[in-house]
Amino acid sequence: MENASIARVSGGGASSLSSLTGTEQGIQAAEEGKTFSWRAFWRKLIEIKSPLPPFIKGGESNYIPCKGGGAQQRRVLIKNPPLLPPVLDYSGCPKTQRFRTPYVLTPYRKAAFTLAEVLITLGIIGVVAAMTLPTLVNNYKEKEIITQVKKTYSSINQAIALAQTKYGTPGDNSGLFAASKDHVAVTKELATYFNGARYCDAGSNAKGCKDLNYKVKYATKLQSSSGNVNMASDMLSFPRIVLNNGAVLAIKSMESGCDEVEETGTSFNPDGTIQKDEDGNIVTWTRIRAVCAGIYFDVNGNKLPNQFGRDVYRIDVYRDRVGDSTWGAYGTQSLHNILMDKKNPFVYVNYNSGDKFEW
Repeated sequence: MENASIARVSGGGASSLSSLTGTEQGIQAAEEGKTFSWRAFWRKLIEIKSPLPPFIKGGESNYIPCKGGGAQQRRVLIKNPPLLPPVLDYSGCPKTQRFRTPYVLTPYRKAAFTLAEVLITLGIIGVVAAMTLPTLVNNYKEKEIITQVKKTYSSINQAIALAQTKYGTPGDNSGLFAASKDHVAVTKELATYFNGARYCDAGSNAKGCKDLNYKVKYATKLQSSSGNVNMASDMLSFPRIVLNNGAVLAIKSMESGCDEVEETGTSFNPDGTIQKDEDGNIVTWTRIRAVCAGIYFDVNGNKLPNQFGRDVYRIDVYRDRVGDSTWGAYGTQSLHNILMDKKNPFVYVNYNSGDKFEW
């Protein structure tokens, strides 16, 4: 027990202060607010007669009964530190009615939080953290993806521009994407315009690229011919380029080069279900357009979320430019928003790849 304070009061005349502590230096130190040994003060204390010592300032008194009744005892209440704590004097009570001791020795304690208060505070901090951390982490990941999308999109445009320079056709992409070249030839050549890139064949068993054996979700929930959620296999179906930052590109060149070509595909209803006619036949669409190639790119490789409109996109290469895909399921709106620096740019439907397609 460290520094302690005590007082005992009873009726009678005053005694000298030296009888209190056994030393005038201790009294003077207390009066000046200095630290001295309260342990020594306790050991030397015999009895305090009234009036109280001058260093006990701001005290007030009241009376309480003895244990089991009887004479009234004086209780000294001390208010100002380093003054003494409340102390009971039972000298006026019969010995059988006294409590354990006429002295109360109380160590001086600095103000502090209780264990309960600390636990409650930590609990509140934990609840707030649990509510805010997921949002903060998600915002950080989205900002990271936005940066990667812009960087990958810029790298693709720079590579295509280098190819135009090589062929001596600025503003014309028909040299790289000539009709005489297949997917593999175009992809291998395009890979040479990226610093530190490597080539991967198409398919799930491509040598050195087995870690790229994954499908991606569309930006919107679409129905497959089997009735389940449709998954895109474009990142597997075409030859790929792995950039030095981990981004993956899949190249789909057109057999007609950059000339006009007829395209056809399945029509979907606004809710994502396959559109059918009155006889139950699947409705298809057909169009003619001049597109040199489609480039699919995943900015973080096989890492999640692997969904168009989030970390995966498609852009189309035309004879004179690089532009967005015309199909919204490829994340067209998200890419447009990112390139325009719009807030909350991602537009997609959050669903699981294994979900059954039920409406």
